Amino acid sequence: MVVARLTPDQAAQAALRALGLSDAGIDIFSTESLAASLRRAASFLCPVTPGRIVRSVVEVLEGLPGYSEETKGQLETLLDTLVGYGDLLELPAEDLESSGLRIYLGPPSFVRRDSGSCLLVGVRPDGAQLVGDELAALIDYEGHVRMLSSSEALEEAITSSGLTELSPEQWQHAPRPASVTELLDEYNTRLRAAGPSGEIEEPRILDPTQSVTYYRGRWRSPKPSDEGTFVARRPQAFGADLWCFAQVAAGSITQLIDLPVFGPLVPGADEAWRLQAAIDAASGRPQQVRVLSGSSATRLDFFSPLPSWAQRRLDVVGTPLLRQRGSLFSYRLPNTEVEEELRSLAEMLWMSTNDHPERTEP
Repeated sequence: MVVARLTPDQAAQAALRALGLSDAGIDIFSTESLAASLRRAASFLCPVTPGRIVRSVVEVLEGLPGYSEETKGQLETLLDTLVGYGDLLELPAEDLESSGLRIYLGPPSFVRRDSGSCLLVGVRPDGAQLVGDELAALIDYEGHVRMLSSSEALEEAITSSGLTELSPEQWQHAPRPASVTELLDEYNTRLRAAGPSGEIEEPRILDPTQSVTYYRGRWRSPKPSDEGTFVARRPQAFGADLWCFAQVAAGSITQLIDLPVFGPLVPGADEAWRLQAAIDAASGRPQQVRVLSGSSATRLDFFSPLPSWAQRRLDVVGTPLLRQRGSLFSYRLPNTEVEEELRSLAEMLWMSTNDHPERTEP
């Protein structure tokens, strides 16, 4: 056996081949490649904590051209996205002796779009391809999404692929609509009923006074002047930080409820992000979506994370795009779908529309 030493560039190309992306025209640090790396790591490690998946990918990518201090944060955010999308599941540990949440593999599935194309969802264990070679060669990668475009051969191939078909409604799992007041009253009532929290070490709160267009800049440690209720995260001995809703007095958490509260299968981030959207709307600074219209398609730019059910709804009718000019993420939608999606975002997340004055092709 011959052992050859690879240069960093050669190692990056070898990694792309292992991910099945060598012909995709992307680099190892693209969103598509990072998502594939997380899915592959999960296929070998699950069930496992979220942090272990991220660390395993970081260990592989460190030293390759393009790695930066921001890469780990990008992977953590992208892992949340994959959980929201359904490729991975975040559930309580099955082992009674363990505590906290673990990542499990999402069941291999597909969701049919009105256009006839199909979204691929889930991960098979041990690095196995989600679909056979024939379909794998036809996969289009857009951000975290894997999609098969409509064709005459697709229908027969997808039905014999061993994937389970999910309806958009089954896949989205959207909660019931509620007003800002109704949602905040529900959480505040539960928080008031909670006992003292005890000392919480190194919590982080989401500052509602900071700009809704810079999500990462809203997170900080509590200050002595902080009073009131906040969406927060608190560390645990093992696993990712827990999402919670906290009462803060003089900069210290005095009461809290862990999220989710509406069922153990709901991601805590889903409830946290919808709750923060309600807090922002109640304060008169609703979260925003920037709308850039073109002749046949419209680009929507988002500045705050969306709950998984809202993200999945966009995945059914739109296409995720690379990060656009200051936004956290973006989608391209056919013009015929825009009005309905904006209405849903306003109804479910109380978002305001920031129309761009220039018309441009998204």
